[in-house]
Amino acid sequence: MVRCTFCNKEIDKGTGFMYVQRNGKIYNYCSQKCKKNMLNNKRVGKKLKWTEFVQDKKRQLRKRAASKDTTGTTVETKVKAKAKVKDKPVTKSVEKPVTKPVVSKESAKKQ
Repeated sequence: MVRCTFCNKEIDKGTGFMYVQRNGKIYNYCSQKCKKNMLNNKRVGKKLKWTEFVQDKKRQLRKRAASKDTTGTTVETKVKAKAKVKDKPVTKSVEKPVTKPVVSKESAKKQ
């Protein structure tokens, strides 16, 4: 099966369009919509929501999210993990030794 150059959708035999550039590069399109978007409007299929490229990525993300949810982690364990990160150990403040003020001879005589 041939795939559409723009949206990556499978094209059945006997359907779709084949466009050949002057340099010999061949583009296959499943519909007039894909052909116009690529050639006339100069759009990239990987950036449009309705293309198979984007739909496949969304499906993969959903599968990953579903597999992460079934690993046994519950909401409570996630909250506990966050609480542990927030609790910081109390650091002791280091007290500096008290030094006696230096008394000069003149101030000593006045007292």
